[in-house]
This record gives sequence, structure tokens and C-alpha cells, in this order.
Amino acid sequence: MTTTLLDLARQVLRSAGYLVASTEDRHRSFQFEDEAVLGSLHTFDDITALLETWEAEQDSFLKRSAKALRAEPTKAWNVYTVLLCSQACPDELRSKLDEIEENFRGTRKIARAKLQTLEDVRSALLPLLPLQSVAVLKLEDPIKRLRGRLGSHERRVVDGLVGEVAPDVLAAWLVEGR
Repeated sequence: MTTTLLDLARQVLRSAGYLVASTEDRHRSFQFEDEAVLGSLHTFDDITALLETWEAEQDSFLKRSAKALRAEPTKAWNVYTVLLCSQACPDELRSKLDEIEENFRGTRKIARAKLQTLEDVRSALLPLLPLQSVAVLKLEDPIKRLRGRLGSHERRVVDGLVGEVAPDVLAAWLVEGR
């Protein structure tokens, strides 16, 4: 069984704590919700289909969700329509995807194309995911780093701190260096 774009999106949102529910078109879309956000996610194999049907998809979702949104008005501020396409978007249509995202009628939008991998999908869904920070650590020799930080001290003291010099000898060197 191949993993579809829909399966990848479902996996990313579930791992972020969203409840995911199938829709009538369960092979191409689903709804998602957490305590603050409500949304619908739709996948497309073709960028033209996305551009031609996104508004109808959004309006249908809003119609189905109207009662729930009236019951929880604070969620109405965080309603999303997510439109994901596996096909690359030709340069001449790129501005159309941007226009969708800039259109705040009804819902906030995420419209992305050329999604193939789990990382592609995760990146597309970042606005819906909890804040994350990535620490990039350089791999370096810790002894060399320590020597660099202690560089202003006498060489034998530095050697003693990073080597196997007895504590009493190291203490004596430090006293001598004052």
C-alpha cells in the first residue's frame, strides 16, 4: 500500500494532537480539530483542480460546520482550509496559489503544491503545528573547545585541566600563577 498525500497530512496533524475525521470524500479530504482550531484539508493530484474547486470546498465545509462554529465562537477565528497538491505548480500559476492564501474570506488558507514527502507535508502544515525550535549543534572536539576557552591561562594549567594531573598538583600550579 502506498502512502498518499492525504495519509501523510493525517499523520502530521494527528501527531500534533488534532482529532481527524473523515468526510464524504474520504479519499481526498478530512476535517481536523483541536481545542483552538477547526479545519478541512483537501488533497489534489492536479493543480488546476485545486485552483478551480478550492472555493467550493471551503464553502461546503463552512456550511457543514456552521452549527459547531456558532456553538464555539472563539474557534471561528481559527478556521482553516488546507489545500495540498502533489503536482508542482507551474510558475505562471504560482501567483494564484498566493492569492488563495491571501484571501481571508470565510477561512484562513494554506495552499501548497509539489508535496511528495512527509517533510514536505510537515513544512506545509507548519502554521497549524505547535511552535518548534531546532537547535543546530556543531560537532567539535570538546577538549579542543575547552582549550580554546582556557587559552589565556598558562599552558601547563590548561593541560592539567584537560588531562590527568592530580588535583593537588593542579592547585599548586594555579596558586603559583597568581
